[in-house]
Amino acid sequence: MSVTINAPDTGAIHYVGSYSGTFSGLQPGQTIWTFNQPVGKNGDISPTTFPDNGPCNVNLATKTWNCSDTYVGNPSDTGTYRVCAAILSPAEANTVVTLLANVNADSKLGYTYWFTSPPAYINDHSRSCMSAIRVNG
Repeated sequence: MSVTINAPDTGAIHYVGSYSGTFSGLQPGQTIWTFNQPVGKNGDISPTTFPDNGPCNVNLATKTWNCSDTYVGNPSDTGTYRVCAAILSPAEANTVVTLLANVNADSKLGYTYWFTSPPAYINDHSRSCMSAIRVNG
């Protein structure tokens, strides 16, 4: 099984955007999800990995996927981010849903809504990830 993500034509992404790509080998119960990571000024990819809203919509006939209204960074960010797509098992998707459910949780309880290191399904140098500069808007 594999998944790819299309890089933007301009090399730039916005705070809210849509991402798409192709997949093969998707099994019943599996979903496609996107994640993003900040990239430092020296090109180092942060281990902090944010799950985006999801899962993505899939078209089984054309073997394509699309995630719309995906948020990357904060509204005023202009740095570089890496956006990755991944195929998740039901258990992996449940973990992501649990993290996202804590986005609005009371911070005094110590909830986080990100991974402190990339999950195993995020591959550093694959066609399922792309880096782009965030622009305002």
